[in-house]
Amino acid sequence: MGERFSVKTKQPFVFSNLAVSLDGKIATTSREFFAIGSPRDLRLLRKLRDEADVILFGAEVLRTFRKACLPLARGRRITNAVLSRTLSGIDPEWPFFNDDRIDRILYVTGKVPERRLRQFQKKAIVVNIDASRPALAILRDLARRKVGRVGVEGGGGIMWEFVKSNLIDEYFVTIVPRILGGVNAPTLVDGKGFTPLEALNLELYRSRRVGSELFLIYRPVPSRGKIHPLLR
Repeated sequence: MGERFSVKTKQPFVFSNLAVSLDGKIATTSREFFAIGSPRDLRLLRKLRDEADVILFGAEVLRTFRKACLPLARGRRITNAVLSRTLSGIDPEWPFFNDDRIDRILYVTGKVPERRLRQFQKKAIVVNIDASRPALAILRDLARRKVGRVGVEGGGGIMWEFVKSNLIDEYFVTIVPRILGGVNAPTLVDGKGFTPLEALNLELYRSRRVGSELFLIYRPVPSRGKIHPLLR
């Protein structure tokens, strides 16, 4: 902890922070709001926000939670950024858009009707970005805004956008003693997925057990994928 910019690039330092069930899910198939971790995990989540300049999440998270993602420290002001294609299913009257404790950026990859766009522009900065590589476009925009540290808090779709280009510097993962199941339940990382030789390899940087939860920090390593010994 403590790095302000990524060692790989001049872009912001990026960490992700999510709790996952034993079977790798971050929510149930209904995708309704459900804190799968303990109060201790939720406290860690907010404490990590204290070191972030921006907390980034996908539109599905906003549609579920509808509120601002706040740090633990009182008076600590951060920016909440949301990635959405067209802002569909999002209401500018939700508490998220009326909370004066945060600043807001909406990253949009598609076309939003002008009248609807103006509603959001009254309450947030709206930035149109390249749909082909949204994660990289977001980091470049945040770098121009002098942002040093970004926390990505899901869901699985936006995690894939960062993971597929290896843009996350540290992964904070809490493994909770629950099994959620469901073939359509969101996982830590969704998206298209890698082939065996493309798989992103990580190394365990730090671990801690508290009760029945495991708090883990992973960092990516240079090598990708692995060939099974029987196939050599």
